[in-house]
Amino acid sequence: MAIRVTLVGGETCHRYKLMREIVLEESARLGVPIQLIEENEVQGILKYNTVNLPLLFIGGEKVAQCNAPSRADVEKCLRAMRQP
Repeated sequence: MAIRVTLVGGETCHRYKLMREIVLEESARLGVPIQLIEENEVQGILKYNTVNLPLLFIGGEKVAQCNAPSRADVEKCLRAMRQP
């Protein structure tokens, strides 16, 4: 079953792109299937009630805000969520 990963922010933002790249590369490297949901529209972003973007959620837990997480942090979250 795929792990739900939500990325919130502007898709042209450098930090957003970096978060996306890290998540996609780490999930591929670990062989962990993810379902990437990207919230780029204003209405979708507003529901998070913050101006500190981008946001990254893995399995419903906030992993990063503003700055990209380390690859090790993403790996740790993906491995934890993969456990039954």
